[in-house]
Amino acid sequence: MSCSKSFSEHRLPKRQAGLTLAELMIGLALSLFLMVGVVSLFVNQKSTYRTNIAVSEMQDMGRAAVEMISFDLRMLGYQGCADAPMPEENTPLNETKGASVMAVGSFLGTAGTFQETALRGYETDVSGWSTGEETAITELVDGEQNNGEVLTGTDVLVVQYAAAVPIEITSHDITNAQFIIDDDTAKTIGQGDLLIVSDCDRSTVFQRTNEPTTSSGGPIGYGGAGNVNEQGIQGRFLKPYAAGEANLRRFNSNIYFVGPTGRSNPAGDPINALFVKPSGATGAGSASELIAGVDNLQVVYGYLDGSNNVRYLEADDAALDMRRVVSARIGLLLSSSTPVLEEDDGLTYVLAGQAVEPEGTTGATMTHPVDKKLRRAFNVMVPMRNRRETL
Repeated sequence: MSCSKSFSEHRLPKRQAGLTLAELMIGLALSLFLMVGVVSLFVNQKSTYRTNIAVSEMQDMGRAAVEMISFDLRMLGYQGCADAPMPEENTPLNETKGASVMAVGSFLGTAGTFQETALRGYETDVSGWSTGEETAITELVDGEQNNGEVLTGTDVLVVQYAAAVPIEITSHDITNAQFIIDDDTAKTIGQGDLLIVSDCDRSTVFQRTNEPTTSSGGPIGYGGAGNVNEQGIQGRFLKPYAAGEANLRRFNSNIYFVGPTGRSNPAGDPINALFVKPSGATGAGSASELIAGVDNLQVVYGYLDGSNNVRYLEADDAALDMRRVVSARIGLLLSSSTPVLEEDDGLTYVLAGQAVEPEGTTGATMTHPVDKKLRRAFNVMVPMRNRRETL
């Protein structure tokens, strides 16, 4: 028997085949395609996340800003139990009924009535709009940012009202020009703080002129040079307020405006904000930042004319009588803190019925920057529940 084998029986094992160049290139292309898809999905999700965060922040800030201003407007003119009817149309100021106002410095105007001072508005694009106003207003255009500086073209709103919480009067010493109240409460009322005293027949706005004592707070004095009544007499009420019938309340006089914060976002864009400033406060730090990201504030006033029709007018309209304003339309424009849009913002926004158009728009009266920030407009109509027609 032959031990030799045929050639076919001695063939080498089958050779292992690798990837061809074409197959390798196809595999790499598919991997790259999948990687591009994953990266695109990640980028899109990140962009969506940033947009959603920006929208959420603006919604929260916008609602907060609208509610703050709305609360003050709803309280506008509140003076405790006293209730003054709205003056007739074209009634002279010195014949207006309502709370009397001591001429406290200059920010409550000349001695007259609360009706004259409770609501004021300013259009800052009108030349000389702040001329002759109190220091707290004129500081808004003096170039000192730490005093609060208003953005030109935005509106300024001043709202005054008595606080809801009453302070019980122990006695009214009209001879020595002072009110006696609880000691602990007296300690919290500083010299120069505004107060209003009222019963169901009348009310008077004044400021505390003496310093509280450390031990007891002391009486609430009003006999200093800061208070002059409607007859031109310093620190004197026409008649005393009776304990048990009258109450003291803190008096709020707030100036709302939009101005720069002095800060910038990572892209170098300036950040603006809504500020509030007490009418009696002046100098560095007198304005408090409320809501960052507010770029515009617009207000139009619902004026009740002699035919009982409500007409919405701007603050500089000669036909507007602030004493007969029964509602207001408030518009706020907010922007995101950082750019989140893929394209520049070329939209037009409406604030209190007025258009805010992209910069560069022909004939535009109000504009916003053309950039990649996200913007939202917030509008609300606020009725003033303490205003009513003449009986």
